[in-house]
Amino acid sequence: MPCLQSGPEWLAVSGYDDMAARIRRERAFELAGEGQRYWDLRRWNLLEASVKDATDIFGDLMYTRSYQSRHELWPIPLVEMERNLNLEQNPGW
Repeated sequence: MPCLQSGPEWLAVSGYDDMAARIRRERAFELAGEGQRYWDLRRWNLLEASVKDATDIFGDLMYTRSYQSRHELWPIPLVEMERNLNLEQNPGW
């Protein structure tokens, strides 16, 4: 991205963290409603911090959410474990 450091001040990037934050923000806007947000948060290890209780526009609690570390990995299907006896089930499943 050659033009990031050459041009208006809003194109300047102060470092890795600044660039990562910009990419995260842009992906959140660009891919809204396309089912990619969960995978991005999981890949960036931000899933636990992003799980919050759902509130309505007045701030009233609609339902509570909880985070479990097992949400990071899916279970290995039983048929795969039967085919390969060296497999161990992911933690929490």
